[in-house]
Amino acid sequence: MKTAVHFGAGKIGRGFIADYISDATTAVFVTNAPSHAQKLARKGMEVILIGGRLKQSTEAVVGEEACRQIEKFNFSLGFLGSNGVSERSGFSTPEQSNAFTGALFSVITRNFTKSARSALQN
Repeated sequence: MKTAVHFGAGKIGRGFIADYISDATTAVFVTNAPSHAQKLARKGMEVILIGGRLKQSTEAVVGEEACRQIEKFNFSLGFLGSNGVSERSGFSTPEQSNAFTGALFSVITRNFTKSARSALQN
């Protein structure tokens, strides 16, 4: 059985991390980001691109259909971002249909300018 790895959409971290994945990995990469899918596929990785509505501002595939597809996987590892982070709210995103919580281990990447704010308050 192959390991499933989720790469969330976003520019900070996940695109950079893809550069350091060994060509020898046998994991299956699942993403809602067409740019990440292309980058991983060019390295010869097995990639599943989630379908749904493309949100232009983040270049992420979002929506109910995307959520349904992601829920079908049992991820061992997830690389995720957040639009906001605060002590009170934790990690947040203004796009509820882009939220993800289903990995055995999750790595959260964020831009330091997003500290002390909640994205759901925007």
